[in-house]
Amino acid sequence: LNPAPDQLFVFKMALPLLAVCALALGAFSGRFFKFKATVAIFANAVGQVALMLMITMSLAILVPFQCYQHPNGKRSLVTAPEVICWETSTHLSMVAASVFGFVLYVGGTTAAVAYAIRRYPKEIVSDNVKFLSAFRFLFLRFRPECYWFGAFLLLRNVVLTICPMLIPPERSDLSLLIMHAVMLASICIGALTAPWRSPLLNHMDTLIQSSLIFIIVIGSLSLDGSEVGAFTPWIATVIAVACMAGSFAAFVWKLYCLLQPTPKFAVFVSHHKGGGACAARYLKMMLGRLVRGPVFFDSDSLKSFTGIFDAVKESKSVLIILSGETLCRPWCVGEIVTAHQCGIPMQTVTIGSQQEAALQATVDKW
Repeated sequence: LNPAPDQLFVFKMALPLLAVCALALGAFSGRFFKFKATVAIFANAVGQVALMLMITMSLAILVPFQCYQHPNGKRSLVTAPEVICWETSTHLSMVAASVFGFVLYVGGTTAAVAYAIRRYPKEIVSDNVKFLSAFRFLFLRFRPECYWFGAFLLLRNVVLTICPMLIPPERSDLSLLIMHAVMLASICIGALTAPWRSPLLNHMDTLIQSSLIFIIVIGSLSLDGSEVGAFTPWIATVIAVACMAGSFAAFVWKLYCLLQPTPKFAVFVSHHKGGGACAARYLKMMLGRLVRGPVFFDSDSLKSFTGIFDAVKESKSVLIILSGETLCRPWCVGEIVTAHQCGIPMQTVTIGSQQEAALQATVDKW
C-alpha cells in the first residue's frame, strides 16, 4: 500500500483523537474490574499527555506549511517533494486538515488551560476538589503564587513550534530572532518568579534554557551557508552533554533524597490559631532551646499553606495542641493524617483549665 500524502496526513491528524477515545474507553471500562475512573482523573490524564506531546503534535500538524522554493519560483512540500504547495488539491486538502487539527488540538488545549487559569483563584477558595483533580497536571508542579506558569509554558512551546514551520526557510533569520526573544523572555520570567516548587528544578530550568539559547546561536552561525570553525560543533556537543549529565545528576540526587530522607525539622507544632496560638508560640520558644534542630511553626517557617504537609513529612516528630477546635480545622486534621501515614511520632497537649501545668509538663517531657 502506498497511500497518497493527503490521506496519510489526515490519518495522522486523526490519531490523537482516536487515542483519546481509546483512553476514555479503557478508563471507564475499568469499572468492570473494580477500577474507579472518574471524569476528573480522565481529564487530568488527557491534559498531562497533551502538555507532554504539545511540541510534537504542533510540529506534525504544521507539516503542510513547510515548503521549500524551487529555482523556477514554485514551492514543494518538504516531506513530499512531489506535492506542489498552494497549487494542487492534495496540498490544499492537507492545509485544510492542518488548520482543523491545529484548532482542535492546540486551540482546544489552550482554551482548556486558559479556562483553568481563570477559574483557579475562585475554585481554590471554594475548595472544589473535582476541579483541582481535573487540572492537577497544570498546577501541581508550580508554586501557588505561580499557578499561571503552566499557561506560559504552553504559549512558549506553541510559539517556538510555529516559528520554524510557518516562516519560510528564506527568512530563517526572522525565525531565529523570534525564538531568541521567546527563550530570553522565558529565562527572565523563570528567574524572577522561580515558579517550580523545587529550587533545584528552578536552577535546572534556567541552566537548560540558557544552554539551548547558546546552541541556537551556534547553529545560526551557519545560517547563510558559510562553514563554521572546527571547534564550534564540539562546543555545542559539550554543552548538550553537560546539560544531560546535569539533569541525570539532579535526578539521581532527588532519588537518593527520596530513598534516604533526612528530617528537616526536629518538631512540627500543629495548632489552631483561634484557641492555641499563644500556647503554640510559647512551646515553640521553649522547645527551640531544648531540642536539636529547628522547630516548625507555620507563622515563621511557612510561605504557603500548600507546603504544610511536606513540612510534616520532613519532621522527626509532631506536637499537636488540642485547643477545642483543633480537630474541626481541615489543615490540622491533614497534618495529623500525614504524620500517621508517614509513621511520624505524635505527642498531644490539651489546652484547658490546667493550661499552664500542661504546657510545662510537655516542655519537661521534650
